Amino acid sequence: NHYFGKRNNSELAPQARNLFQGLYSEGEQFLSPTTHGWNECNNPGITSPMVSFLFLAFDGVLHPQYDGEPTPKEVCFCHLPKFEAVMRRHPGVQIVISSTWRQQFGMLQLRAFFSTDIARRILGITPTYPADEPPRMHIREWEILQWLKQHYASNKQWVALDDSQGDFREYRHRVVFCQPWEGLSEQRAVQLNNALQGAGL
Repeated sequence: NHYFGKRNNSELAPQARNLFQGLYSEGEQFLSPTTHGWNECNNPGITSPMVSFLFLAFDGVLHPQYDGEPTPKEVCFCHLPKFEAVMRRHPGVQIVISSTWRQQFGMLQLRAFFSTDIARRILGITPTYPADEPPRMHIREWEILQWLKQHYASNKQWVALDDSQGDFREYRHRVVFCQPWEGLSEQRAVQLNNALQGAGL
C-alpha cells in the first residue's frame, strides 16, 4: 500500500500531513476514543489462540486507492470504524503496521489515527527492506517474516490485511486481500473476522 495512492516514499504527501494535523499533539500517547457510526456486533467473537498478530496495510484497505491520484481527505480512513469493530471481537490479536505509512510517521503518530483501545494493541512496525539490497519480489511478505524472526515469533500464527497481491507468495493463504479501489468492504470484513477466529480465509 502507499500514501494516498502513490508509491513514492521520498517525501510526505501534503494530504497526509494535512490529515494528520489536529489528530496528534506531541506528548499525548493516545487520542480520546472516537465515536463511529458503523454498527458493531453485540456478541464478541472468541479469538483462536492460534492467531497472535495482524499485519495491517492502510491504502487500499482502510480507504480506497485512487489509481495513483491522491485520496481525498474526507475519504481517508473511511473504513477504520469497520476495521476497529472487527478487531474488538478479537481482543487477543495484536497489530503490527506493515503499511508504507510507517516510513513517514512515528509510532505515536501512527497510533493516533486509531481509537484508544485499538491503538494500545499496536505493537510496532515491520522492518523496511534495505534499499542497498538487490531488488526482490514479494517484499511485504519478506518484511513480515523479518519482524516475526526479530521478535522470536516465527512459530506464531498471523494474518495480514492488505491490497497488494504481488507482495505475497508463499503465505498468500494468510492474507485477506482487499480490492485496492474498494478497501475493506463488508465482505472482506467478514472474511477478516473468520480468519481471526481461525476459520480460514
